[in-house]
Amino acid sequence: MIDPEDIGRVGAHLLALEDPLPHNKKRYVLSGPEDITGNDIVNITEKMIGVKVEEIKFKDINFIENLIEKDIYPQDNFIDYNIIRLLKNI
Repeated sequence: MIDPEDIGRVGAHLLALEDPLPHNKKRYVLSGPEDITGNDIVNITEKMIGVKVEEIKFKDINFIENLIEKDIYPQDNFIDYNIIRLLKNI
């Protein structure tokens, strides 16, 4: 897991660059000192809240947004909007 302060440091560094434009609309994956799995996150959460987590729903729709953004997916704003809305509500 990554400390929120580290996220802030990365953002501040990028904003302080003489030319931050190359980073506009970029996505960066930040990680902590070690890789952890989804199960590790569940275990950490259970320990913190003292309750067993019964069900997990993970929704990552970045893949469809990336396809639309890169024109790999046929672009139709109405369809794009509805697909993204549908995926967010699953």
